[in-house]
Amino acid sequence: MSDELNNNTVLSISSYLKDKRNFNLKYLCPSLINRRLNRRLLELNIKSSKEYYNYLLDTDDEIDELINSLMINYSTFFRNSLLFEYIANIILPEILTQKDIGKGKSLRIWSVGCSSGEEPYSTAILINEFIQKNDIDFEFNLFATDIDTDSLTKAKKGTYSFEAVESVKYGLLQKYFKKDDGLFYLSDDIKNMVSFSKYDVFDKKGFSPPQSIFGDFDIVICRNLLIYYNQASQEKICDKLSCSISNNGYLILGKVEHLSNNIASYFKMENEYLHLYKKK
Repeated sequence: MSDELNNNTVLSISSYLKDKRNFNLKYLCPSLINRRLNRRLLELNIKSSKEYYNYLLDTDDEIDELINSLMINYSTFFRNSLLFEYIANIILPEILTQKDIGKGKSLRIWSVGCSSGEEPYSTAILINEFIQKNDIDFEFNLFATDIDTDSLTKAKKGTYSFEAVESVKYGLLQKYFKKDDGLFYLSDDIKNMVSFSKYDVFDKKGFSPPQSIFGDFDIVICRNLLIYYNQASQEKICDKLSCSISNNGYLILGKVEHLSNNIASYFKMENEYLHLYKKK
């Protein structure tokens, strides 16, 4: 077991990450930082934080390994199936009616902290099924962003393990995936529906990813991202998300996440169980 992390060494690591990758540890919860740093020490069989810091300086690949470790997030297709049922049966029909989607206006969705793509691809499958089921056609733009380039590379490939797709209904699995040698390959039709890009939610240049041109999103999905950050950082993220959502648009958070107090008055709770909010 590694020794207790030295605060001065953690500060040195933080400064190094900020200088080399503009990755700021001050936004993260201290307990998360300690857990993930200790994990790296154990994985590398390094006995002290000072020894690890020297290893970090001397090993080119370690900085990216550390950042990935700090930001790692478990994700699967259709995680919390009830949420996707709610989107298909309640949210989409309402948005299509209220905004005249399909009559010169497009449906706009942003998946924040998309990891390796399971969430935005699930959303794309849901929309495609909705279009076919209701025999309608409308334009939609689905943007997915993450800070981790490795995750984005994996997302664009669209290749997944059984564990990632085990919650996909059998009919959808047969329709949208091809299985080969134990892996599941997502169809190009679905992959082409999602626009992936690297984006840091703390970027001060705008309140939405540049690839989207402008915000005005009808749905913003930001599940299991806020839990990584301290209260002050959560407020900054929530403020940015609020600015990016259109009036009467929806914000979806993770099951243990809540709106920060600074923007709570701009939203009403649409579904408490699903942590689903609607902008006033």
